[in-house]
Amino acid sequence: MSNYLCKIHKEMLIYKQLIPLTPYNALCTNCLKKNIKGYSYPLQPIIYPFDYNYIFPMMCDKCSHDLKQCKWCRISRKSVLL
Repeated sequence: MSNYLCKIHKEMLIYKQLIPLTPYNALCTNCLKKNIKGYSYPLQPIIYPFDYNYIFPMMCDKCSHDLKQCKWCRISRKSVLL
């Protein structure tokens, strides 16, 4: 897990012990590669037929480390397309 966490997500992840367990991968919003593992809360009940409700971060660990940003926060783009 990436060391770059904002204050809000650091407090949230202390109370909820998330486990990386999912057969699915999500797209990173920065590099657009499908390499983000989903997390789940171990005490969450399984709802059939939906299986687990997975939580995916916004960007992968590599992009989080390169940009030095929290991987759970939404990336803010500085440029605006007109």
